[in-house]
Amino acid sequence: MTKPAAIAATILAFVGTAAGPAGASPSGSVGLPARVSTEAALDCTTLGTPPRAPGAYAAKLLSAIYQERKAVATCYANANVVDMMVAELGGTANTWRLIAVHGDEEQLEDQLTYTRADGARISVVVGRPSYGKWHRGFAMWAVDTTGPVGTYGDRLIKAWGRGDKATALKYATRDAVNALWEFSDGAGGPCWWRESVYGAIAFRSVHYRCASQLVTLTIKPAAAAAGRPQAVTAARIESTD
Repeated sequence: MTKPAAIAATILAFVGTAAGPAGASPSGSVGLPARVSTEAALDCTTLGTPPRAPGAYAAKLLSAIYQERKAVATCYANANVVDMMVAELGGTANTWRLIAVHGDEEQLEDQLTYTRADGARISVVVGRPSYGKWHRGFAMWAVDTTGPVGTYGDRLIKAWGRGDKATALKYATRDAVNALWEFSDGAGGPCWWRESVYGAIAFRSVHYRCASQLVTLTIKPAAAAAGRPQAVTAARIESTD
């Protein structure tokens, strides 16, 4: 599977860890438009037989995400992947164009990469051993999207960049904010840019890069999409040299 090196390193760094909220959460919203998708649980067999081909399978997943049909999407992908995709991509124009399929013979999976007219790009990983079965979507990451999850993370990073700790605490727990401030010994500066929004079986995160440094924000996608305070529960900074 062709992952950005930084994301692969982050996955290894997070194995076996768990991050939770720290500090009191402020009340109210943080000024982002609230959008939460709710839908009753679904018996996947009512959808018929899942497509075997990875392209057709991923197309069904993306269609459910576009329509914000979370219960249907969860038949096609892991719940964490669906949570991130619905929060970041749900309701946006369903004009994704498949541009590449990369098969990983060792991992027995296919990575499908899509682009959109606005320059956004997403990749979806579909497992091979379970061809003909449900829940084959194992991971996703989105680049240059403008959805609520990425926007939420951007606001935290910008507040850190200018040294505005009070605003940063609206978006992240105290432990997460302190981790950022301890790393930079104050304002983080303007060089940080969003590398990806990422969702997988054990990870829901947003990644930012400045030169060889990588910041990974652990985030609750539904809370971010709803504009709730302190949806970022942890921040990790590492070198990717």
